[in-house]
Amino acid sequence: MITDPAQNYQHPEEVLIDAALTREEKILVLKQWALDEQELGVAEEENMHGDLQPILLQKILIVLHQLENAN
Repeated sequence: MITDPAQNYQHPEEVLIDAALTREEKILVLKQWALDEQELGVAEEENMHGDLQPILLQKILIVLHQLENAN
């Protein structure tokens, strides 16, 4: 799950509501997913095949921010 979030979740909000994960695990999943999306962006910039979804990355970062700032 943590190593390939895109295979387990379609939307970042699904990570947020996953009762099987702790808050810390959710943060790790979202950070990994964001990193994966950023790497796809780099691949596309280098004219390599990638499936970058800028809106998805933005959503991941928003949900991650919500989790990190929740008390």
